[in-house]
Amino acid sequence: MKKLIIISFLLFLLGQIAAQTCCSGGVPTANNLGLPTAEAKTIQVSLNYDVNALNTLKSGTDRIESGTRSRLTRTLMLQTGFSVTDQLSFDVFVPWIRQEREIRFLGQVSDLTRTNGLGDLVVLGKYILHRQENKGRIITGALGTKLPTGSSTKLNNNNLQLNADLQPGSGAWDGIFLLEFQQSLGFRPTTSFFARTILTAKGKNNSYLGNNSYQFGTEWQSYFGLSDKILIRNKLVEPALALRLRQAAPDRFNEENQTGTGGRWAFLNPALNFWADQNLSFSVSGDIPVFSYVKDTQVTPTYRINVGLFYKLSLKNNQTKLPEFNF
Repeated sequence: MKKLIIISFLLFLLGQIAAQTCCSGGVPTANNLGLPTAEAKTIQVSLNYDVNALNTLKSGTDRIESGTRSRLTRTLMLQTGFSVTDQLSFDVFVPWIRQEREIRFLGQVSDLTRTNGLGDLVVLGKYILHRQENKGRIITGALGTKLPTGSSTKLNNNNLQLNADLQPGSGAWDGIFLLEFQQSLGFRPTTSFFARTILTAKGKNNSYLGNNSYQFGTEWQSYFGLSDKILIRNKLVEPALALRLRQAAPDRFNEENQTGTGGRWAFLNPALNFWADQNLSFSVSGDIPVFSYVKDTQVTPTYRINVGLFYKLSLKNNQTKLPEFNF
């Protein structure tokens, strides 16, 4: 238990040291990265659909009852991975993003902007740093990069380039660091405590609006929670509940901090995973906001729903093994 507390504290501290993302907008790349650990020569594929609604207008921690601004992000995410060995694996993450921004005046829609397109692709290399199967303990580290494959120059109906937070891509390379810890509980081996932290060091787009520069802040997210495994009529069901913490520093335009960007958020993240068989599972999860502090005035998340399916295929002696639950 003492090691559990120490590792959890270190995960939290890592986030505090490097925390700086964009505003409270909602392309859900970082919190969907990383497939489960698997044995060597295993192919894994997941397909998720994420809906993130930002209908709550806030200044600091104060809610503003205006109903004049809202954002909606829909993201289809394909992720595939291959385990080279029992310890080393690689994942590729490809999002398709559709964003909507609505501004109302006197109860009427005065501005409705929609964009969609391929987002920025992510390549992630993962390595199991420590595994102790008799105690159900595993620590995984990952390094990756986000490539500027998505468009960052889309135009609105007046042929003017849209702001960076409405573009499918960022126009910049990012660095990604992930650390994950999982520990089975002794009194109930099917129950696991998990902790995860993800740091994304954002690169700079030097061709924003011509020859200007734009840089999203470095994003930090951490999760702390419990998951369980339950058999219902010979089918495995995995419920989980986590606390997700997110922190963002202001974006920078031509080296100056942007107003209306950055803040701190906390969400409850319930999830349910259902295994149809040893290779195929279906999942549903969501975000329930419990705290938010935004700089200046911003729309902030109201709710998020994520549904998906996961499939794995072992190329090793035609054998399969159910992977650990990955929240």
